[in-house]
Amino acid sequence: MDGAYKIDILIAEDSATQALNLQFLLEEAGYRVVVARNGKEALTAVHQHPPAMLITDIVMPEMDGYALCQSLKTNPALHHIPVILLTTLSDPMDVINGLKCGADSFVVKPYNKEFLLERIRYILTNRILHHEESNAPGIEVFFAGQKHMFTAQRSQMLDLLLSTFENAIQKNIELTEMNNRLLEAEGRLQEQANELRALSLSDALTTLYNRRGFMTIASQLLRIANREGQYMWMLFVDVDGLKIVNDTLGHPQGDQLIVDVAAIMRHVARESDVTARLGGDEFVVLIPNGSADDAQRLVVRLEEAARAQNIKQERPYEIAFSIGIAEYNPEAPCSMDELIRRADVEMYKMKTRHKSARAVAR
Repeated sequence: MDGAYKIDILIAEDSATQALNLQFLLEEAGYRVVVARNGKEALTAVHQHPPAMLITDIVMPEMDGYALCQSLKTNPALHHIPVILLTTLSDPMDVINGLKCGADSFVVKPYNKEFLLERIRYILTNRILHHEESNAPGIEVFFAGQKHMFTAQRSQMLDLLLSTFENAIQKNIELTEMNNRLLEAEGRLQEQANELRALSLSDALTTLYNRRGFMTIASQLLRIANREGQYMWMLFVDVDGLKIVNDTLGHPQGDQLIVDVAAIMRHVARESDVTARLGGDEFVVLIPNGSADDAQRLVVRLEEAARAQNIKQERPYEIAFSIGIAEYNPEAPCSMDELIRRADVEMYKMKTRHKSARAVAR
């Protein structure tokens, strides 16, 4: 801040927004700033009051940044003024043109503020050395299919090339940081996507698969069963008495009954079984690559677990279900909806038997 006191910098920039941003940055750093809207206006300002430095955009109307820089560097009274070119540096010829016109440094847009201020401090600190250095002999090089003659001072050429290298390093750092931020954002988005997907496939009350989640998994298992010739078994489980619990004890107790049934099913089902709540009081369990015995054993485990829960008498209701079983035969394939329907039919037969048995008991 103190070192920048009373140092004048001229900005040549046809974009009012970019000029204002740059002016604010430099004035915040303690420099006095004059803004010109194009190369010709900047050249007039230089003649009226030579600045300590010129920072110019390259693409401008009437006179571009290269021509402006060359006008200063070919004028014995002005050639000592250091020039920074603001450029996208998207073409190797930018470096050649910068050397030809005598520019002292490149700063790539969009620029890092601290990097730009550091370049300004570096160039202003070394301007006396640049001013006193004698001109180096001309250097002829062959580049991009053409011969180019440079008569710039050695320090100027070195500074320009070093600034090009520094810009490349700075951009690489920025790209690395941006890539890391993108990777972090991608990770967060993936986590959110997984959470949303889990929510879209899960029943909110029981956390079992919902109908959509069940059909997604079951459809994949159906393709495997057809390809490998595997039998599957579908259990359709309907909770008995849910309506009575809702009507007499209230819906919170009805929800608790559903949660209790889901906990039993989750506990007794095998890890390979697919358990879901289709909705209301209806649950299903798909037993992949199983047998009739596997299905019957699961029914027994469900009923035993329900009786054990009822013996505890922790709830003001008893857990009971009606269960239907349907076989999937890969030699006579059907859709998953049809398999569910068949199990539902068998469940209804069992529920009818339960009702008849209760009627006889009364």
